[in-house]
Amino acid sequence: MLGLLGVNAFDNGDYEQAIDHWRRAIANIDDPNTVTSLREGIRVAQERLGIEPEQTTTTAESSGIRVRVSLDEALAERVDGDDTVFITARDLEGELPPLAVVQAQVAELPMNVVLDNSVAMSPQAQISQVREARLVVRVSPSGQAMPQPGDLFGDLESVSVGPISDDEAAEVVINRVFE
Repeated sequence: MLGLLGVNAFDNGDYEQAIDHWRRAIANIDDPNTVTSLREGIRVAQERLGIEPEQTTTTAESSGIRVRVSLDEALAERVDGDDTVFITARDLEGELPPLAVVQAQVAELPMNVVLDNSVAMSPQAQISQVREARLVVRVSPSGQAMPQPGDLFGDLESVSVGPISDDEAAEVVINRVFE
């Protein structure tokens, strides 16, 4: 249905709406040929809007974000070393499933991780599909993927996705309590 809505919007010259529909459709489609077609439609719509199309070729495979995760010392007494840490990249609009997820333990902090397509939850929602992502790091004493009151977290908005560099890392500090 979203694919058809995208085609209708594209035909009416509403390229931004077409892109929106097609991105949401990609998150729910398992057929690689359909995904390829939708990505091509997104590329054409972006060109018509005068913006640089997102990369979907092999260079996209090396796209991602290097993240440095640490725990604020003021919260250290609230966690155990075996508590689960979820390091997640999400699209800025929050419409897609998580684009990349790494699971670790508090005892491993501080740590560096790379969020790229190799840690995607789904082939239909990968970090190489976006130019910017929101990073969310959460400590879950229960180990549950869904946030629970009392979990600790830190986040960082609008982090650029691109070639992964050994020199640069986005810094996320776990410094708040989820209510």
